[in-house]
Amino acid sequence: SMFKLSVLCFSFVIFLSVHSFYIKKSTSTRKVVYGVDDRVDVCQSTNEMMKQITRESIAAHIQLSILGTPDANGNYNSRIENYNKLGASRNLCADERFRNHPIAASCSATLIAPDRVLTAGHCMSDFSCKGRGFVFNYFYDGSSCQFPNITANDVYRCDRYQRIENDYVDWAIVRLDRPVVGKKPVPVRTDASPLNKLDPIYLVGFGSGIPAKIDTGGYVIDPRPNNLDFFVASTDTFAGNSGSGAFNSAGVLVGVLVRGQTDYVASGGCKRVNVVGCTDQHCSSLTDAEELTYSHLPMLAVPNCRDVSDCGQNYNSCLRYCDPQSDDCTGWCSR
Repeated sequence: SMFKLSVLCFSFVIFLSVHSFYIKKSTSTRKVVYGVDDRVDVCQSTNEMMKQITRESIAAHIQLSILGTPDANGNYNSRIENYNKLGASRNLCADERFRNHPIAASCSATLIAPDRVLTAGHCMSDFSCKGRGFVFNYFYDGSSCQFPNITANDVYRCDRYQRIENDYVDWAIVRLDRPVVGKKPVPVRTDASPLNKLDPIYLVGFGSGIPAKIDTGGYVIDPRPNNLDFFVASTDTFAGNSGSGAFNSAGVLVGVLVRGQTDYVASGGCKRVNVVGCTDQHCSSLTDAEELTYSHLPMLAVPNCRDVSDCGQNYNSCLRYCDPQSDDCTGWCSR
């Protein structure tokens, strides 16, 4: 409609605001399972590429009050591992998966530069920038499926952010308080062209706040080639997956999970995961599923500047905390 077109055009005018412009939240916190529940822990996954991405590049957005202070060994694990459990907090039925997993995360994020993460726009605000950290190693790994140590080198603060959120586009890029140690940014697709229908989509994030789950069973249902704002896919995702990086089969980030359907449904006196039936393995007949912002939108909107000439006429400085020729940090265009 002309109204939606007008809203979209106006939203792009304010793309480069450091803070937010809010139009409508839509269904940003609602997600679901399509067909078979494909979610697995890192320790159970057979996809080596996605296991490596999870270990090296995926961060949970966690309240600093939940993290607390490190123990005598410098680890944050005990507070996180003993945090509220999914089953009790959601009143899940006794046979539901992951009932005993902690729900410490509020959103998901992916490392896209030494000091930048990409997440959903609705995950970021001035409050969350000040009150939440980006935490790596929040997953079960190894032969005994345990947490790796979560140390000070795995916990980062928000230095500044840029976001947009409306019914079509929903993303945030966050510059962290320092470059991340011992991790690796993922490659990001910046080509402003549509994905193909039925392209496989691999996703990792913290659905319902629990430790990272890998889902390799999703497919593009509708690439929306005439819009290039978001695409629709059949990923098994939940609230807490917001901001999750979606990858193609080559391990390149192609989208950010932002919206979906209802997570849990009542079943007697408890709740179960909402499972949407599919007529084929791709769920290709669905018209309403999970929505993911195309990755080229935030990447083109928030350039890594080396000097102010990279920023455009609306900016008067390029903020860096390392040498302009260094790749150890990124620059941030500022007014």
